[in-house]
Amino acid sequence: NTIFLHNLAPLFAIPLVFWLFSERTSSNVILGAVISVFGVGLISGMSLFHASHFTNPRYLLGDFLSLVSAVGYAGVLVWTQLCRKHNLPILATLFVSWSTAALVLVTLTLFLGTMSLSIGSFWWVLGLAFFCTNLPFTLLSQGMKKVPAGTASLLSMSEVLFATILGV
Repeated sequence: NTIFLHNLAPLFAIPLVFWLFSERTSSNVILGAVISVFGVGLISGMSLFHASHFTNPRYLLGDFLSLVSAVGYAGVLVWTQLCRKHNLPILATLFVSWSTAALVLVTLTLFLGTMSLSIGSFWWVLGLAFFCTNLPFTLLSQGMKKVPAGTASLLSMSEVLFATILGV
């Protein structure tokens, strides 16, 4: 469910860029977003409406946080597009975005439970954060010089497909 809900970002990004930038999205991009969301649901084995989710509040909280991450990801894409339009430095944008996300997640984790991470795991998480989050998003933002934010959000959904292929 986390993968599926997080990948609803295009459904938030496309209307947001229309509202903020009057950026028109072609029917092909909208159809692509619908197909991609359906495909991510199939690949991830999404079971959003499974009965156990309504009886265990832990699942509901996770689903809610995943949906919030989709909204946040759409916001970062739109913010990146805004920075690109005004020639603002993208690294500062990414630093603020990911630092804010990290602070919110750490605060929620400490507030709602415990946070336990060994030193060895910390270095792995730090490495994964750089190579699997910061580096790809930096490259995506460079591509956004030529691609609108709505299209970029749709292209970013290919991450699930490639992660599945690499996982296999």
